[in-house]
Order: sequence, then structure tokens, then C-alpha cells
Amino acid sequence: MARVKRVDNSRKDHICGHGNHIIPKGDSYLTASPGFRARPKYRCLNHPFRPSELTTSLASEPLAALEAWSDAVGAGFDTHEDLEAAWQELGDALEQYRDSREEALDQWEHGNSQLEELRDTAQDALDEWESHSIETYDEDEPEDSDTEAWAEWDEERTNHLSEQVEEADGIASGIEV
Repeated sequence: MARVKRVDNSRKDHICGHGNHIIPKGDSYLTASPGFRARPKYRCLNHPFRPSELTTSLASEPLAALEAWSDAVGAGFDTHEDLEAAWQELGDALEQYRDSREEALDQWEHGNSQLEELRDTAQDALDEWESHSIETYDEDEPEDSDTEAWAEWDEERTNHLSEQVEEADGIASGIEV
């Protein structure tokens, strides 16, 4: 991963890579150069670099998926379907990462211990994700005219959704790629 450097007094204007706004001369900013001989990237202090932006390795995709998951949890889910879709996107990214690590290892005729370790880590991450499944809320909707029953049903559905988000986020926060 690239090292992030903080500059407290900019000598010239820079453009923030997140919001494409100008970081004026004299302001503090962050800079990093991910990759070999890469051009520096700049960020204002309000938009710090994320781990997926600081690497050029295969791990950038699952890191970005974990960040997207975290963003979705922070924004909240309206329905169980939204939660299931976000959880599945995370799983798809982890599976692609494991497959790409497996393909890289297959290129070595006599094996490669470092690639084996990376493949095993990717498999562990996928296994961790597969250990949890989102439970749907199966209670039947009440009849149209019963407003009190609708309120109770909606509260139970919302509580169930919150519990499922909390459980899934606990699993996702333990995933390392």
C-alpha cells in the first residue's frame, strides 16, 4: 500500500481526487503515489484516501467492495432485498478475488508459497462471508383495514432488518483480504 503523506501548507493549488474541487494554496492536503512510479494523487482533509485507493494489487477490488458495504450500512437499508443485494455484491467481489488468486497460483508450475498464502487468505475471506446468510422476514402482511396491525408488522419488520444488518456487518468487519 502507498504511504499517505500530509502536507500542512500547500505551495500551489491542487485538485482533490474525490470531489474534483480545488485545494487552495496554503491549505493542508494529503498525497499518495500508489503503484510503481505513479503520479501523485491529492486529497483534501475532508476526503481522505481509502485503502482500496492506496493499492494497485488484486486486493483493491475486494477492499472497494468492503468499503461499499460499509457505506451502504451507514446509509441504511430500506428493505431486506436491498440488504441481500448489497451482501451478494460483497460476496461476488470476494469470490472473484479468490478466483484471481487461484489463477495466479496456477501459473506457477512448482507452486509459490507467497501466492498460496494470498489464495488461502482470499479463501478464508470468502468462507467468512459464506458463513452468514441474510434471513428474510416471513411474516404475512396484515389485512388492509387494520392500521394497528400494520404498524406492529412494520415495526417487527424494521427490527428484524436492523438485526440482520448488525449481524452481517459484524461478519463483514472481520473479513480481511
